[in-house]
Amino acid sequence: MSSKKIRITTQTLFKNEDKFIWYALSAWEPYATQMLVWNDESSDQSEEIVKGIKSSKIKYKHISASSEAQLTLLRNQMLQQTKTEWFLLLDGDEIWNNSTVTKFLDYIENQPASVYAIVMRTRNCVGDVYHYLPEDEGRYELLGKRGHLNIRAYRKLPGFRWEGQYPLEKYVDARGSSINDQQDRLSFFDNFYWHMTHLPRSSSKETVKGWRETKIEGGIKIKEEELPEVFWLPAPPLVPSPLTKRSLPEEILGKLVTPIKKIRRAVLTK
Repeated sequence: MSSKKIRITTQTLFKNEDKFIWYALSAWEPYATQMLVWNDESSDQSEEIVKGIKSSKIKYKHISASSEAQLTLLRNQMLQQTKTEWFLLLDGDEIWNNSTVTKFLDYIENQPASVYAIVMRTRNCVGDVYHYLPEDEGRYELLGKRGHLNIRAYRKLPGFRWEGQYPLEKYVDARGSSINDQQDRLSFFDNFYWHMTHLPRSSSKETVKGWRETKIEGGIKIKEEELPEVFWLPAPPLVPSPLTKRSLPEEILGKLVTPIKKIRRAVLTK
């Protein structure tokens, strides 16, 4: 089936993501039906960058989340404004390859009505976009698999909603049962998107939503042609290039600490 038939809404709730949000949104803009992009009082240049993307699909909103519980309320408001059967949680540091997007859309288009959510892998970059953490670094377990896993797409169905508090909120059915815990309602899409969670994501020193520690590690090296095509699109002057390589001292330190971390991971997984 053609992925042009599938309708999907991307939901982006962010704070201080000016290094990557242009790439995250631009990669999905040609394919999404609707893009809800809500900014939680960013102090960096994220707002100007997002507003500079000329697309009628993007519905931008400046909001203020005063508590973790309010973030869940905002998720439900996004859900109410979603007009498509499927929606994708798209963080400001998550970048997709074009081919992955089209395969993903074809995949969800062919899912039976019994499937409520899609599981997939992430490649968590470390040091720069040319290196990522090995799969055995991941601790998530879904559908009998373990590694860097995430649920990124959900079906919007009557009575379904978000409950709990960020970052442990959960998407539940009309009975209040978590979708993530219903293995027979999940389907595994055997592919990945790039996650910049361990890289500097903002020019601001203030809080970044969904913050993870910056990691120093050698990582698995990739070829440049594997990276998302959006990295080579002409970006506005405010948007920094993601293609800067890590420094030589960072490279050396990463190689030194990697064997230690491999031993630690082996012990933890026994």
